[in-house]
Amino acid sequence: MNLKQIRYFIVISELKSLSKASEKLNIAQPALSSQLKNLEEELGVKLLDRHSRGVSPNDLGLMVLHHFKNIVREVDRTESLVFDYTMNPVGDVHIGVTTTAARALVSTLVSRAKKRLPKINLHLLEAMSGTLNEQLRKGNLDIAILYNFGSYETDHSLIDNPIAYEKLFLLTNKREDYNSLGVIKFSKIRDFPLALPSHPHTLNVLLSEMSLRQGVKLNMAAEVNSFTGMVELAKAGFYTIAPIVSVKPEIERGELFAIPIAQPELQWTIHIVAGREGISSRAVRAVHKLITEVMTELIESGEWEATLV
Repeated sequence: MNLKQIRYFIVISELKSLSKASEKLNIAQPALSSQLKNLEEELGVKLLDRHSRGVSPNDLGLMVLHHFKNIVREVDRTESLVFDYTMNPVGDVHIGVTTTAARALVSTLVSRAKKRLPKINLHLLEAMSGTLNEQLRKGNLDIAILYNFGSYETDHSLIDNPIAYEKLFLLTNKREDYNSLGVIKFSKIRDFPLALPSHPHTLNVLLSEMSLRQGVKLNMAAEVNSFTGMVELAKAGFYTIAPIVSVKPEIERGELFAIPIAQPELQWTIHIVAGREGISSRAVRAVHKLITEVMTELIESGEWEATLV
């Protein structure tokens, strides 16, 4: 078995076609088939199911595919690892940013990274906290901005850095509610039709736990696993719950109004979480430091309404 066979197998499995793989790899199909046959014979198992539509990895093939991808990823990192110890940080860093934090963070972070870390390629994934936590644990992200990280199952392969506390607000498009309520008790939120994400997203978990403690049953009118969807529904007459930083443009345009929640206040903790394996890279460490710096500045300036830990 050699690295060439491993790379060939990955491409064949992903394209699910020997002919398409042959074109992409610029190798004759008979030669590619021979390499695949040699690989299967060496392992003593069939890795692909052949059918009229092409090929697809069987259960064992999927396991091997995952293993091979890890091997190739580590091999491809060799050059950047060597360079890492001799020059400026270099490489790819995969960052997960929550949808509610993206508006405040991404523009400043990327602009500053381009100036200060020009040899690092940032790959950004925007999603809800629960999704990012899952991707981080799978090793698909190097760093993620997460909420209430302590509520997730303990994973010793991750390094947690809590950075700030952020208040959550009831969002509505009704100016009269904003003017008349001023502040709303948590128990009174049950009177409003809410558009919220489903379990196990962090906001859902937080509200479920608070509701249980307060003996309140919230009116979950729409289950939406999309922050954009939540905002659009709030603009259409539903209510939702989010931090102010995530809807600043809508508030400034008068499309939404943010009502403070009290008795008790509703807030979550913002965490910068990194994988232990990835943080060994100077590139990941440099980006982690930069994220911390940018978030701290935004919070201290008041642009991001939160309180540093």
